[in-house]
Amino acid sequence: MLENQVMADAASKEQIPTLELSISIVMPCLNEAEILATCIGKARDYLERQKIAVEVLIADNDSSDGSQEIATNSGVWVVPTPERGL
Repeated sequence: MLENQVMADAASKEQIPTLELSISIVMPCLNEAEILATCIGKARDYLERQKIAVEVLIADNDSSDGSQEIATNSGVWVVPTPERGL
């Protein structure tokens, strides 16, 4: 009886579909022009090396130093977040 259950469990495991992991990273931003491109690049590079699909979102708190342009030029989404704070 136990042998039948083991065989049934093995058969059901063979039918499990392959899953793909995708991660969204949300980075808060307020005047981060000096380090933003580096942070975006490091996050993407690490996850891509791990074979994980990644989407980066920048939650911008109305930066005045060009952070939005840096993020957009890096190919990530910029989400305006006018209310400051955590």
